[in-house]
Amino acid sequence: MLSWVAWWGSTQLYVQGSFGFPTCGLAPMRRKGYRFRPQSSPLLASVASRLHHLTRALSLRGMETKAWLPIELVLNVITCSLPSPGTLLDSAHPITKLLLSFTLVCQETRRLAARYLRQHCVYLDSERRLGSFLRAIPHRPALREISSLTLAPFEYDIDDLPLCSWVRELFCFTCESLTKLVIDIPLRTCYPEDDHLAVRPVLREGFERLVNLVEFVSTQDELYLDVVRRENACVWEQWPKLKRLALYNVAADETFWRRVAHHPSLDVLILSNPDCINEVDPKAAFLKHATRSLSATVCYASYRRMDVPDYASHSTWKAIDPKGRLMIMFKCITDDLWERDTFQACIRSAGEDGSLWHWQGEEITHPEQFSVRVD
Repeated sequence: MLSWVAWWGSTQLYVQGSFGFPTCGLAPMRRKGYRFRPQSSPLLASVASRLHHLTRALSLRGMETKAWLPIELVLNVITCSLPSPGTLLDSAHPITKLLLSFTLVCQETRRLAARYLRQHCVYLDSERRLGSFLRAIPHRPALREISSLTLAPFEYDIDDLPLCSWVRELFCFTCESLTKLVIDIPLRTCYPEDDHLAVRPVLREGFERLVNLVEFVSTQDELYLDVVRRENACVWEQWPKLKRLALYNVAADETFWRRVAHHPSLDVLILSNPDCINEVDPKAAFLKHATRSLSATVCYASYRRMDVPDYASHSTWKAIDPKGRLMIMFKCITDDLWERDTFQACIRSAGEDGSLWHWQGEEITHPEQFSVRVD
């Protein structure tokens, strides 16, 4: 028999599983079991409060009689506490802690909570966590089936062959199910000419396996995976199911827009602090090759003012794109983001919770609007 006890004020919440049929009740009883104090977390307190009122409503003789809740109601509490689909949560988030608590209740809550942990809480932001995750896979094959992932295991640079091999191994395990990936990896800390340990081919081999990705966010660069100097490799164009793409400091030149136009499924593009946006007309470059629509948002910190693009005087966007197939928006981040790290952290956070793809900026209908500061 499995039991779980939680305190809500002076009331004890009791969940018991017996003969494969777990139930939940409220009783002033003293039993051995797992305990946590909901007061330490507003979310846990809210869950305990819900169960408290439900069991109280079912009680017929006051607090001295046990009033049992069906396990379906307890599982519903877990489901109702979840974030939006696709949201990634770190280990300190209250929902992550709640799900971990429910893995210790009974087999039914453990099964459901573990599934939601795999969906929302695979947050590998250190070498230790990545190593622990990989070591757990042989004993828990379900970890191969994660759908969303935040990956930031490198502290300073990528010049670490064992760690890069772990990243490749992780992608080999999860490439069949992984559809959302947010990376915070300093890929430009080891250029091809300085790659004496050959870490870049290892990383590139891993990323090339991610053919089922639908969402991808790179917070520190444009997914720079060249293995020889000036190769201008583009791994994301090998992901046929990719619909939403966010890159940092990409060279938005003719080649880039041609690759975007030729991609079979790309719908939303977020370009943070891009280069070449003043030299290359994005509409002309994209529409030269594309027959479909695309939404592109250009993001800058609001303290940075752009010059008038070189092509503004002779480019007529209404003439070359009368149907508005390429919608370009200009998004300014708040004035306090003076540091690059803070700017990138904002992109990462929005990518993890999914709000990045719904950012609304000022629609650009003429190139000269790029030079107008938006507050």
